[in-house]
Amino acid sequence: MKLARVSAVLVAVALAPAVLLPSSASAAETTDGNQPLGVSAPDAAPEDEPAPAASASTEQEDRAAAQAILSDPASGPHLREAAGKALAGTAQDVRHFLESGQYSARDTDDRIRVSQIIHQGGPAVQKAGQAAMNGTIEDVRQFLAVGQYVARESDDRLRVSQLVEAGGPGVRAAGLAALEGTIEEVRQFLEVGQYVARESDDRVRLVQIISAGGPAVQEAGKAAFNGTAEDVRKFLEVGQYAARDSDDLVRAAQIESRGGPEVKKAAAAAFNGTIQDIRDFLATGQYVAAAKDKAAAEAASAAKEKAAAEAAAQVQPAGGVQPASLTASVAAAAAAAAPTTAAPSAVATTVASGSALAATGAGPALPWEVGGAAAALGLGAAMVVTARRRSADER
Repeated sequence: MKLARVSAVLVAVALAPAVLLPSSASAAETTDGNQPLGVSAPDAAPEDEPAPAASASTEQEDRAAAQAILSDPASGPHLREAAGKALAGTAQDVRHFLESGQYSARDTDDRIRVSQIIHQGGPAVQKAGQAAMNGTIEDVRQFLAVGQYVARESDDRLRVSQLVEAGGPGVRAAGLAALEGTIEEVRQFLEVGQYVARESDDRVRLVQIISAGGPAVQEAGKAAFNGTAEDVRKFLEVGQYAARDSDDLVRAAQIESRGGPEVKKAAAAAFNGTIQDIRDFLATGQYVAAAKDKAAAEAASAAKEKAAAEAAAQVQPAGGVQPASLTASVAAAAAAAAPTTAAPSAVATTVASGSALAATGAGPALPWEVGGAAAALGLGAAMVVTARRRSADER
């Protein structure tokens, strides 16, 4: 009995510390902290490691930067293409584009841009652009930023000088004034001033053409003058030539109608050819043909005169006897001075002389020669008749 009681006391003594100590520790920890005893607190994250939320923010910023490059109107085709491919890929693709890919794409676009400027530019721009293309990427960008504009100014001034040399009075005056001014004045002349001055010159030229042209040219020129600057320009470039063709054809027809055989022949050949053949006929051909016609007419006249002279020489008899025409004149004069008994013979002689005159061609064509000869012969005949009377009286 006593042994059982002793054993129970020993067990209670042994278990008392184990029960009391956890209770006091639990009360202490509950008072000092928020965690109950026996529960471990979670480990704190290191301060130098980025949180997952921060990593997502960086990717969004990269994509926004790549999208801005893609949307920029100043971006070249290769740069936009590279940005689009990066945005379609992973975050690493976007980061690679921003760190290196965009720069190689920009270099390609810059060189393409220089090539385009060279193709469209003047001599100075082409020379400076080609030098940049043969250099580094810095040379290319320097040309795009500065060099192209310096070279373009040189080309613009050269262009104004060419317009001044080829233009009319108005263009020359306006162009020289621009060359003495700033580059802005030079470009204003190239963009606006030259066209205003050219319109003035065109209208002056139009008036000159109207003044010197034929009916068709004058009609078409007046219609253009009353129209727009484009109408004037069209007349100068096309219309005046069509109207001049019409005038030339009319003039050639008029010359043909009043010309001789050679002129008609030359005109017909021109009408069967081109408009240039017509102009050649008007410029030289008509005069060559007219000279031939004149020479032929002179030759025909000379031939007629020679034939008449030969015919007159053929009626002169051998032995120095006077031609029948002269004999008839003498007989007529003698008949006028002789007695009545001689009248029948004189009449017969006169009739015969008429036939002789018709045969030899003498007559109205040479009235003054015949009249003078008849007067002289008539005087001689009177003297002959008088002498004969004296001889008869003496007998």
